[in-house]
Amino acid sequence: MMKIKRNVVFLLAIILVGNFAMGTAVAKNIEKSLEEIEYSIQEIFSESTISFKDNKAILDEIEYVDEEVNYLKINGYFENTQERFAFYYPDKNKWKGRFFQRVYPLEDENASQNQIGFAIENGAYIVKTNSGSGYNLDASAAQLSREIAALYYNYKKHIYGYIYGGSGGSFQTIGAIENTEDIWDGAVPFILGVPTSIPNNFFVRAFGRFILENKAKMIGSTMDIEGSGDPYSILSGIELEAFLEMEQLGVPKKAWADYEYMLRLDQDVAYLMGFADMVKMMDPTYVSDFWNKEGYLGTEESAMGEAFRQARINSMINISNIVFNQSENKVEFIFESLPELPDNTVFDFHLYKKDEEQVISPLNGILNENENKFVFSLDENEVDISQLKIGQRLSINNEWFLALLSYHRHQVPEDTSYYAWNGMRNDEKEAKYPQRPIIIGDLIANSISGGAQYSGRINGKVIMVSNLWDMDAYPWQGDWYKNKVVDALGENYKDKFRLWFNDNADHIEFGPRTHNLVQFDGIVERALIELSNWVEKGIEPAASTKYEQINSQIVILENANQRQGVQPVVNLTAEGGKTLIIKSGESVNFEGQIQIPQKGDIISSIEWDFKGTGEFISHDVHRNKDDVRVNEIYTYVNPGTYDVILKVTIQSKDTYKSQYGKVENLDKVRIIVE
Repeated sequence: MMKIKRNVVFLLAIILVGNFAMGTAVAKNIEKSLEEIEYSIQEIFSESTISFKDNKAILDEIEYVDEEVNYLKINGYFENTQERFAFYYPDKNKWKGRFFQRVYPLEDENASQNQIGFAIENGAYIVKTNSGSGYNLDASAAQLSREIAALYYNYKKHIYGYIYGGSGGSFQTIGAIENTEDIWDGAVPFILGVPTSIPNNFFVRAFGRFILENKAKMIGSTMDIEGSGDPYSILSGIELEAFLEMEQLGVPKKAWADYEYMLRLDQDVAYLMGFADMVKMMDPTYVSDFWNKEGYLGTEESAMGEAFRQARINSMINISNIVFNQSENKVEFIFESLPELPDNTVFDFHLYKKDEEQVISPLNGILNENENKFVFSLDENEVDISQLKIGQRLSINNEWFLALLSYHRHQVPEDTSYYAWNGMRNDEKEAKYPQRPIIIGDLIANSISGGAQYSGRINGKVIMVSNLWDMDAYPWQGDWYKNKVVDALGENYKDKFRLWFNDNADHIEFGPRTHNLVQFDGIVERALIELSNWVEKGIEPAASTKYEQINSQIVILENANQRQGVQPVVNLTAEGGKTLIIKSGESVNFEGQIQIPQKGDIISSIEWDFKGTGEFISHDVHRNKDDVRVNEIYTYVNPGTYDVILKVTIQSKDTYKSQYGKVENLDKVRIIVE
């Protein structure tokens, strides 16, 4: 049953909108307007030929929302499915003939207040669904939204549509813009995932943690403020081998400055192994092959292979006592002793019958080495407690974990354009290691994207955003897809495609993860604004960022005029250098140089963090020069080491003073107070 909220604000809005109901004139009275609206929208749903997998759309709620921005929200679903959608229509005087559609596999149909505010400020309504994969639901919703918009706004022209999404949403965005026509006019995929990303990008970092954890801080120091930039000189043997392998695969070298996050040292290493169960299910013989067949590290006669074999654990431990915690529905296995177990590893646990090699059940629980016990929840494990007996054995095994650390060696794509895998190929461009019967990344990408070929044959204009500190969606992946677009479209690819690289930003959306990084939400918003102007008015967007690809690393140019893109270039010095040692009570003269790549862009904010704590002192400005210099003097009283940050925000002249479309960058120096 459709639900229309008949509040006072909604009724007033109907009077203001006026020609809502199927092109009729201003309503003669409030009640008639409301009845016509209810009837007219219901007519669209009942008569529309748009469906999702042959299931027609059902309307279940209309609500007019009066908040900081006003909009009409229409909720619905497709019959006989769990697939939902929501449309957010601004008042007629705010709408400019377009919609924005954000996609992400783990989001539902409810848009955030930031998304609503941004869209309405930029003349767009919003289309949102709960699509967990693919683009078909999003396409059906987009088409239906146009039918309603044509009615709501009495609009006879083409309604422009733009789809955008990051990470998992980038898969859906690429699938949508490659595989459909006349649904979306443009797309903004950001923090791009490609068919080789999952699970490899995460397992590779776990591989690095296994080999390099003890050297991680030293590596980070070489990439830190005025570091040497040369981690190779402090590494040797398998440590150097592992680092070079990660670098070739595209793990951003500069991001090692944040080595703790790079290796997720703040989390159990299992955090990086989130796709392990999927691989075990899809490639169940891999673990046996790894430890028994030639070509795998489990059997390889090398220092690296020996490191893996020394870390291997496959132990059977007798259960000496069993404690049932009925209040928490948990079970504790108590052991007389445990073998010495390596750190930095993930174990699998299996319960065996007493004196038999028969597995009763795999178990998901926590091993407490200090108390010689294993604790698991009955709510999370399928265990018949009547089968639990003292004297049974628990298997502790890390063979799968170790095997998966080098899974990437056996997932080399046949498409040699994936240059990040060149280190896994011989001179004939053939895989150096035995390959698995399935390439799991292809299957995952195909499922999430809805069958994108990643061919570069885009049906619309695209502005792509990639971040140079992204440790989940590596920066080279943006360059790789750009090359696909060039191959598909030829010399005229610039008529339809841009790639903007964003420095000092990683994978985390909705605000920077730390104060040492900048947020990238604003550059995505800027991309949507420029994309709509490009499509609708023919106004060329900012040029692609200029860069070099060196050994799967993206290296951007230093000068803003040469680098291009939209991000400012910030250079901060302290008394002319990047590191300064002073005495307590001394003052330091800081000088910042700010270069703006796009003429007409305005510096809207300059922020200083003199203590490196994330507490910024903001200075609002209005400067549209291409090259700006700023100075500040600060006196240090207390001894310590201070990483000083200068953060700069720029905006286009059209969005100046808006909370949206802000593009940030920063630079740092180090002050050591003795």
